[in-house]
Amino acid sequence: MDPTKELVTKADLAAAESRILETTKADLAAAESRIIEEVTDRLTEMLRGIETSLLRAFHSYSQSVEVRMRRIEADSRNIDAESKGRIEALEARVLELELRLPPSSAPPSRGAH
Repeated sequence: MDPTKELVTKADLAAAESRILETTKADLAAAESRIIEEVTDRLTEMLRGIETSLLRAFHSYSQSVEVRMRRIEADSRNIDAESKGRIEALEARVLELELRLPPSSAPPSRGAH
């Protein structure tokens, strides 16, 4: 008898269906694993790129802030030095005035007219 004309029973069909389903499930599971792995790899690469971009941006920002802070510190030191110089000049003037006054002289009172 010709194998292409062989009669197929319901049990044969059920067995074939079962084998086809098992094979299809295995193929789908493998495909799903490959897709998940590929997506994971791509996302990881994208995240690394984003992370690199953010780190570069923050680094640039921190450098500009650092330059500003140095300038502010320098300005602050200049102001402190200038203030110290003015205070020293005032102290010298006060000392000079104190040395000119005779020891018994008292400042004039404001209430006596």
